[in-house]
Amino acid sequence: MLIVYIFIIFLVGASFGSFLNVLIDRLPRGESVFRGRSKCESCHKDLAARDLIPIISYFALSGRCRYCHTKIPKRLPIVEIGSASIASALFLYSINTNLPPILPVLLFVIILSFLGIFFTDLAYGIIPDELTIAIIISAIPLLILSKPNLLPQHFLVGIISLLLFLGLYVLTHGRGMGAGDVKLAGAIGFFLGFPKIIIGFYVAFLTAMIVSIILILMSRKKLKGDTIAFGPFLSIGAVAGYFLGIRILDLFL
Repeated sequence: MLIVYIFIIFLVGASFGSFLNVLIDRLPRGESVFRGRSKCESCHKDLAARDLIPIISYFALSGRCRYCHTKIPKRLPIVEIGSASIASALFLYSINTNLPPILPVLLFVIILSFLGIFFTDLAYGIIPDELTIAIIISAIPLLILSKPNLLPQHFLVGIISLLLFLGLYVLTHGRGMGAGDVKLAGAIGFFLGFPKIIIGFYVAFLTAMIVSIILILMSRKKLKGDTIAFGPFLSIGAVAGYFLGIRILDLFL
């Protein structure tokens, strides 16, 4: 019976991943996410329902548009599979930890927002305020239900994180990171609190440094002039900090 539940959760998660793809494409452009049919980015033909089945349609069409045969971005199935996997993992996590049902739902919204930020910043160099706000709004009831006594501390850590990144933004004149990174850092600080925020930012900066070095060695980036989106690394750090922060700190100590 558990397998059946996981399968259902997987399908639901994939559906949310399909909607997240809409957000990733439309939010950076300022388009409505509820009005207007999905179109092929190349031939602009309206897509039929059979072309929009999460995960299945991509592989059924061999990764190409049904009408103009242009390659469909690989990001679409990756997001759908990722969303489905996150939903399934949180379902199992809630069973093993006996969490109230609402908490995994709130965590799902938060992690899905990070997934959206990962790809919007990677593809468009933009961190939509809507996704950052979704993290904060979902984190408030999550904290109230799980650790209400620490809510003021989380709020303070959020402010400090925001000011820290704002200082970096001012010192680098916006070259080291964007305003979206500053707002996202504040949301992450509020979400993680202390001491998880230490690991969250540590993982973010460490992974960004490693990837930057690899890209430079591969001649994909230069030391000057080019920039690397920091939102994806902040997103990775936030999720790692939430689930592994205390364990990693214990290893250090």
